[in-house]
Amino acid sequence: MRIWRSSLYKSPLPEDFPPLTSIMREQDMNCTIEQAIAEAPPVPGALIVNDMVEVDHEVESPIEMGLLVRARLEERQQRELNMAMLYFWDAMHLERVNQGGVLSGTEPAPLNCDEVGYVLNQLKRHPNWRQQTVVVYASDMERVVLHPDGKVTFGDGPS
Repeated sequence: MRIWRSSLYKSPLPEDFPPLTSIMREQDMNCTIEQAIAEAPPVPGALIVNDMVEVDHEVESPIEMGLLVRARLEERQQRELNMAMLYFWDAMHLERVNQGGVLSGTEPAPLNCDEVGYVLNQLKRHPNWRQQTVVVYASDMERVVLHPDGKVTFGDGPS
């Protein structure tokens, strides 16, 4: 059985954890979890983290479902707070970068490439993003770039 968790981060601060969160069983949805994530409308100025929790038994009780998802959220707390920090830090600085300009960090983010890519794909929905280039190095020093056309690339691709 699969449960979808969607959490809204309005701040990267630990005191704002846990984030506003909704959960639902896939069997109660009118589409797949993957489709719901792909078709979710943007929330400008907020980071949305989607997670799928797989359990090996049926969960009928909303209380049990909430406890399962809460345990998973606590496991992922530091990772998601790091994602929120990257999102809000870059969004704050994009306000000062001209359209077409470049924003780049000097230290790697404590996230893997997929996590950085996820954040940059959300960042392009932020009101401060105006087709600037954003360069972030992941924890393994791989470069992840948000390009002015909204595409996110990994590695030594075009910069």
